[in-house]
Amino acid sequence: MKKSLVLGILGLAAAAVSSYSQGNIYLDNYFSSTYNPVCFTAWNDGGLVPAGYKVGLYYDPTANANIVGSVAADPTGMAYPPSLNAAFVAATGSGSTASIFTPGIFGLPLSFNIQPSAATPAQNSYTIMIVMYNGSSYATSTARGHSAPVYVQDARTNCTYGR
Repeated sequence: MKKSLVLGILGLAAAAVSSYSQGNIYLDNYFSSTYNPVCFTAWNDGGLVPAGYKVGLYYDPTANANIVGSVAADPTGMAYPPSLNAAFVAATGSGSTASIFTPGIFGLPLSFNIQPSAATPAQNSYTIMIVMYNGSSYATSTARGHSAPVYVQDARTNCTYGR
């Protein structure tokens, strides 16, 4: 049975993803259902995503690229992000995923450090896509969903990479 999952862009991305300083993103919905918990779509009556699922992100490593307008539409909400725009790469390493530990709620005390492309190392802004899945990776999961792309801008535009 194919399960369709959708992450609310305004709820999840605005409340769950915060940009801190140069190149760091925290996946955190503040350990509370008050801050827009992750929910299933209508087939589950909007129920909360169960414990054991993971939240992660895909991003465009190109410095300061806003690719939101060039990401293909996905009415299913389940597509593999690189198939919607080839620039997306999966975040890996410390802080790149967070587990849902209570239905709909996740949090991670570590930050994910975005590494921009070597050709354009100075980066203050990023295009990201939040993903949620039930397996070892988004690509191989039987139940998965993604947000719309979001362009995250660092308020401190006077920073240089590595500072």
